[in-house]
Amino acid sequence: MGIKKSTKQDWIRIDRSYLERTALRKKLLADHPEICVGTSEMANPAIHELYEEVMLDLLPRRFPTMFRIEGDMFYNFVTGGRHRISSALLDHASMLQHLAENVEEDFYFMVPDAQDEFVLQGFVACFPQGLLPSAKVGMSVSEIHKPVPGYEGRLKKGVNRCFERMERGQSVGRLNVGSARCLERRESDIT
Repeated sequence: MGIKKSTKQDWIRIDRSYLERTALRKKLLADHPEICVGTSEMANPAIHELYEEVMLDLLPRRFPTMFRIEGDMFYNFVTGGRHRISSALLDHASMLQHLAENVEEDFYFMVPDAQDEFVLQGFVACFPQGLLPSAKVGMSVSEIHKPVPGYEGRLKKGVNRCFERMERGQSVGRLNVGSARCLERRESDIT
């Protein structure tokens, strides 16, 4: 796992394959919402904050030819999608669905528990590499990573240190390195 500081400008990336990949994400969300989206009371404040940060600020400001807000409507000119943006009218699962239909990143909401262990409490993940997030909700980082060889030794300390050092408003990027037999994303990757 590699962690590096990043700016919010680099947080969301869009390339030539955006339309194709977001179309697949939209299909996965429609066909398998119970696998792709998960919320909880513990994660809902963070979901709300992320929704407003990305959908109401970052996308229309950074990509003004692709995304626009007019009145209470959000427009995606690439996909032709549009939806109401009032977070007061949306439930948290809808917020995550709108995020996933407009950006390619998967998001996981890790919330500290009473023992300061970070626990998965929410997610929107169309392409979760090697895990099924819906089966991991309520599990701590340590529990989720139990099958990872060497996690309890060297990796656990680094992961915990990363979470402990994170500050509100700080942007970090996480990179998992691995090999894949195929770079193509397919619906069968999650089903």
